[in-house]
Amino acid sequence: MVDGGSAPNSLERQLFVSLLEHVVLRLRATAAAAAAASSAAVASSLATPLCPVLKDRADLVASAAYELLQTLDDVTPSGVFLQAVQTLLTNPSSHIRRKVLRLLASRVRSSVPHTLTPHGRVKAGSKQRLAQAAREEAVEYALVAGQLAHMGALEGPDRSLATQMAALQTLDAIIKRFASLASDDFSPALTPLIRIVSSSSSSPLLTAAALRCLSSLASSLHHLLLPHLPLLMPPLFASVERALAAGKKVVEEERGADEGDGEMRVEQMEEEDSGGHGREEVVSEATAQDLLAAVLQALEAMLAAMGPLLSPFTPRILACTCLTPLLLCCSSPSVLQHAHAVRLLLIEKLPMRLLLDPLVSSWPTATAAGPAPSAALLHMLARAASHMDRAAASTFHARIFDFLLLRTFDVRRAPPFPASTNSSSNQRLPGGTHLVTAPDVEGAAVGAMVGVVMKTSESVFKPMFVRVLEWAASEYAADGDPISPAGRVERHLTLFGLVNVLSDKLRSVFVPYFQYLFDIAIRHLVGPSDAAKGGMKKKRRKSAGVAAAAEDSIAQWQLRYLVMCALHKCFTYDSNAAFLDATRFQALLEPLTSQIDREPPAGVASIVSALSASEVPIAASRPSETHMKLDPYIAASIPSISDVDDELVTCLGEMTIAGGSDILWKQLNHQVLMCTRSERVRSRQLSLRVINEIVDRVREEYVVLLPESIPFLAELLEDPDPAVAEGAKSLVKKLEELSGEELTQYF
Repeated sequence: MVDGGSAPNSLERQLFVSLLEHVVLRLRATAAAAAAASSAAVASSLATPLCPVLKDRADLVASAAYELLQTLDDVTPSGVFLQAVQTLLTNPSSHIRRKVLRLLASRVRSSVPHTLTPHGRVKAGSKQRLAQAAREEAVEYALVAGQLAHMGALEGPDRSLATQMAALQTLDAIIKRFASLASDDFSPALTPLIRIVSSSSSSPLLTAAALRCLSSLASSLHHLLLPHLPLLMPPLFASVERALAAGKKVVEEERGADEGDGEMRVEQMEEEDSGGHGREEVVSEATAQDLLAAVLQALEAMLAAMGPLLSPFTPRILACTCLTPLLLCCSSPSVLQHAHAVRLLLIEKLPMRLLLDPLVSSWPTATAAGPAPSAALLHMLARAASHMDRAAASTFHARIFDFLLLRTFDVRRAPPFPASTNSSSNQRLPGGTHLVTAPDVEGAAVGAMVGVVMKTSESVFKPMFVRVLEWAASEYAADGDPISPAGRVERHLTLFGLVNVLSDKLRSVFVPYFQYLFDIAIRHLVGPSDAAKGGMKKKRRKSAGVAAAAEDSIAQWQLRYLVMCALHKCFTYDSNAAFLDATRFQALLEPLTSQIDREPPAGVASIVSALSASEVPIAASRPSETHMKLDPYIAASIPSISDVDDELVTCLGEMTIAGGSDILWKQLNHQVLMCTRSERVRSRQLSLRVINEIVDRVREEYVVLLPESIPFLAELLEDPDPAVAEGAKSLVKKLEELSGEELTQYF
């Protein structure tokens, strides 16, 4: 027999081919005989003594045959083995061809590169000789790869789907192992693979297998794939539409069906006659998802290999990966992973000059598809903006800013989405945990704006920020229509959402810009007087109904929360009280402390609890890096009463530190103490929390404020509400520890 050290002659090749064919045929015959005997025993319901004997004999023959196959595989050179494989692949029996394909795939996956020994060390000898040997072996496998590609493309005696799938899976293994060593020789396999993808009669499973082979080829062929793009890309995008249409059809059928368990699964049924041609196929959502994942995998490989050469197809790639709700909200991790990878590669491989136009021009399509595609598109723009170099930022920042301000920042006030998408399940994040809405899209737009800002200088940022202020204060929309008071509140929600994100990013650099926001913040904190507000509520309820009033007041409630969050960050990052001087401290004192005694709007608690019951918060349902991620956006959800109370306490605590003077502390302490005499239990509890926060911030320096605080604390100790009285008792104990004396003697 042939060993690995000498070249086999024609007689030895013929002997090996005959021996391998005989072993495979014997395995098939043994398996068929065992299956026939088992079927006969089941049919007759009789356990004859002959059945165990036949089974044991079949197992013994199969074991010996597999051992012989392993020995042949170990001692036979690749050329001889591949010649035998090519001969057996023309055998009329599809079972034999599939067995040979499995043997070939096993040999390829277990093969060791020529440059390494089985232990991983570099072999002795010339590197050039080793490289030449590896190249020659790759060329031999390239010939088999062409034959396998034609088998997969229905060009041969066998039209069995099982054999076609086995051929393409083996081809994929060969490409991954050898195509990089002889890329020119593997390029002929492209044509039959493209033919499979282009054929509308190809099974979705077969198309997916061909696409995976194309993905592996693209990673090795690189520029050699360029002449084939006009033939490859149209059927590639058609496969996406085919998969999405199949998935949508299955979802609609399952929703309308009255029977069945609703489980999404694949049923791929194949009935083979003697010629192996009969087939019946049922396409399910899982099959469609498998095809979609294969298409995205091919796009990912092509983008990684060719980069800007695919720029003419960018709009179609965006439509596949960014503008389709079914894909963005898909339940398949593989689909989400590959779609996310394609979006990242578009940003990394395409310069902004090639990417910006398709992104901007896709906005109408995204809004027509709903909030989820719109948020995904803006999320891509945010990543692309943060990926720009300085030269690209100086060239494109103005255009990106204009697009965001004029076309995306008004999505809260005037949502451009069809009404049918407001509650569609296709607008949910994977897992159905969060319904993407207009505020989420606004958050993505704000993120894109921040991405642009982080790439600009302060001299460029200042006029941009002034334009945002003018936009928020404008009484007319871009189309010339007047903006209602409620619409101006919604624009200020967007403004302060942006301010909060910018404050987190720029910190002390952004603090001076609060001079432009100071009067706006006070106006929204103060609002109308309590008496006037109550009168307005009564009139509004008589004319427009309670629902409209509740909606307006909830918007104001959310805006006041955002204003307090922004001021809290301003105080935190205001080093050396550069912004919060005595004048501004006194101007903010009453508007902020008045929030202690401000009643929450009617219905806010029930609205927040209803939203919490229907979905988990954004921060808790953040997707992983494998798919679209919505970062937590402060203005995306309505704050609860506890959220507002917590923020007010923290804001006044930071204001105390930023004030830095016991004179200012005394004024703040007095305003808070006056709120302890409110008739509302919540206001008295909140006042105690604020005083506790001030004490925790200034520690021993609060002692100078004790003389004024003691009478109020004495009243609180006798409060009719047990929680308030207990809170006052705890505060007194804390003050006694700080002052070092018994305070009850002054009560």
